[in-house]
Amino acid sequence: MIEVYDPGNGELLGTVPSASREDVEQVLATASKASTIARDMPTHLRISVLRQVAEQLLKRHEEFAQVIAKEGIKTIRQARKEVSRCIEALRISAEEARRLAGETINDSSDYRMDAMPFGGTRGSGLGREGVAHAIHAMTDLKTYCFNL
Repeated sequence: MIEVYDPGNGELLGTVPSASREDVEQVLATASKASTIARDMPTHLRISVLRQVAEQLLKRHEEFAQVIAKEGIKTIRQARKEVSRCIEALRISAEEARRLAGETINDSSDYRMDAMPFGGTRGSGLGREGVAHAIHAMTDLKTYCFNL
């Protein structure tokens, strides 16, 4: 087991299992199988799964926010927003699952994400240019494992 401490005050928050090389290989094999299952999953089922996960997160919103705040030295306000963004991303993903054709970004010169306001416009001096910078600026990459 790995002990997890609050970096702000050194308090023991809990423990998480440590993984061996074999554990990692098993997880990767399982993820590969799950990827195949998800790829072949009917749209209505994919939508249902995403909505259910969003609802479970919503029910435990404050619990997740408290863990994030303690683990990452974020304010509780920031942590609550992070959980809310996660729930919203799941809900949006559920709706987007209806669109089987998807969307291609930067496929034509008529519609370029790097010319959109969120990523700045070329030569405008507003922010960094390009969709990668816009996405990176609004993303906090973290990995959490919760038993729902």
